[in-house]
Amino acid sequence: MDMPSQFKTQETMTQEGGCEGFKEMEREMQLLKQENQRMKMEREKDDENKNRGGGEQGGGGGMTKSRAEIEVEALRGEIERMKEEKDRHDEEHHGDNDGSPGSSDRPTPPLQSHSGGSFDFGETSWVSTSRVFVSSVLSGSHGFEIGVPPMYGYKGDEEAILFHHKGAVPEEGQGPFDNCNDLEVMLTKRDERGSCLLVMEHYKSGFINRFMRIGKNKADGSRGPRLNKGDKASPDKGFAKVAAMIGANGVGDERPPSPMDSRKNWAALTKYFSALSEVTGRLKPLLQSIARDNTVVVMVANVGVIELLTNFVCAARSKGIGIDHIVVFATDEEGKRVAEELGMTVFYDEGMFGDVPTEHARVYGDSTFQSMMQIKVISVHLCMELGYNVLFQDVDMVWMRDPLPYLQDISNVGDFDCYFEDDGARSMRYAPWFANSGFYYLRNNDRTRYLITSLLYSADQILNHHSHQQALTHILNDHSAQFGLSIKVLSKDLFPGGKNFHHDRPYMLNWMKGSLDEEPLMFHMCWTTNKDDKLNYLQQLGLWYLPDSCSNSQIKGLAENLDGSLLGCCSAEPVVTCHFKDKPSVIPCEGSPNKDQNGKPFW
Repeated sequence: MDMPSQFKTQETMTQEGGCEGFKEMEREMQLLKQENQRMKMEREKDDENKNRGGGEQGGGGGMTKSRAEIEVEALRGEIERMKEEKDRHDEEHHGDNDGSPGSSDRPTPPLQSHSGGSFDFGETSWVSTSRVFVSSVLSGSHGFEIGVPPMYGYKGDEEAILFHHKGAVPEEGQGPFDNCNDLEVMLTKRDERGSCLLVMEHYKSGFINRFMRIGKNKADGSRGPRLNKGDKASPDKGFAKVAAMIGANGVGDERPPSPMDSRKNWAALTKYFSALSEVTGRLKPLLQSIARDNTVVVMVANVGVIELLTNFVCAARSKGIGIDHIVVFATDEEGKRVAEELGMTVFYDEGMFGDVPTEHARVYGDSTFQSMMQIKVISVHLCMELGYNVLFQDVDMVWMRDPLPYLQDISNVGDFDCYFEDDGARSMRYAPWFANSGFYYLRNNDRTRYLITSLLYSADQILNHHSHQQALTHILNDHSAQFGLSIKVLSKDLFPGGKNFHHDRPYMLNWMKGSLDEEPLMFHMCWTTNKDDKLNYLQQLGLWYLPDSCSNSQIKGLAENLDGSLLGCCSAEPVVTCHFKDKPSVIPCEGSPNKDQNGKPFW
């Protein structure tokens, strides 16, 4: 069979090929030889009967002999064909054992990266796609989309396709997957110590089993000796089963939640489920009154972040964007009052939210942060239980356009169960989705409902890891494999966040100059450790719509007057203030100090 040049190999591995395939062929040849010998004996017996009986009996003997001879000749031909095929395979892959390339006593050559071509490993060959094919696979032009964002520095020529059967290998003019009925995709990353991938014939697995040379696991479940970065695997370090989040240096956070974290979660769940029926009864008519195409936008706020919530509303008003499809889950009376004065739909339940701290999180991962993360899960779970699609977003957000119509159009985002903002991180902790838990859209179905239910059950992981996002990553990986949950990570150009702000200067310059190909739909001020920095960065980006007279305490005071004056804080135009010359800004901020040590001016 002729194969396209980008798929040509010395020998494509098939069910019949490879070392084990030819061992099986040799066994079949032995059986054929035994059958040949048995038939020879039967023919000789027929000849003897013919000589003894003659006449009609002899005629019958002659007919038996003829059939036997035909079958024996066919068997001999099959044996010769199989011998020739085996000899040809041995010659191509082993040479003459003279030390030339392909000789069986040579060590396995190292893997070389090609943009189309083959990798020869003795009796095993790997087939690589070209860069064009790999890039188009990521874009979904071959009929499927993986949904994960590419790694930074991705070149597209590290990919490999292993065809399990020769019938799956494409012919000339076909795409790489045209003959594949069943396509399994594994995401893996090479490291400097050298990674190996073993593909075994077995029932299909939904999970990856990882082993590393880091010593045996201890009885208490902790790891044995860790490898330092740059260490090489050696025979004296045996393979040990490790978690997916262990890095190349043997270091990672794979601990299960502690008993104390689990008990805290049990107490919270007991309280939640005891009130669930009553709470959903009150929430149902509220959501019915605001839902748009069976979809609601969910936000969570306490009084500690009301400046950010007010800025979100003011920014939307300045652009004429409606917010009547948003429900704010307030976790305290003050936050409830502010959100209502801003004209937002608010849900508050003192019994459920009364223990949540009212201050803003001082740093990422502190106790206030963790409590708010749990409420964020509860708020989405309530809306999903009532049958609604949910767009969840944090309060440190500014809309340039309402993102909901874009997310509801599958011609924009493809047909997936859930969509997440690209967090920008490319660490093992959040791999492979790198999904930001502060902006995501869930289509309501059995898979997404159980996704958020599982996240609710796993709140002890949030307590353990101090991260909503890490717990979500674990569950996304699990449900993608177990239940076929389809996940799409959104374009970081259309849905930018803190990663763009801090680490993508060309993008931010083009945005500030108004020279992007397409204006983003929103901006999320994540990747920022505290509220004060969020405010400073938004102010110099031209995404702040509150005058200095409207601070957190002043907003709270205006809301307590209950006279509708809070919206008077909103400015029709951005209020731009410089703070740091080395951070992105809509205007040059040369007179301001650096934020980062050794920071370089943005303009």
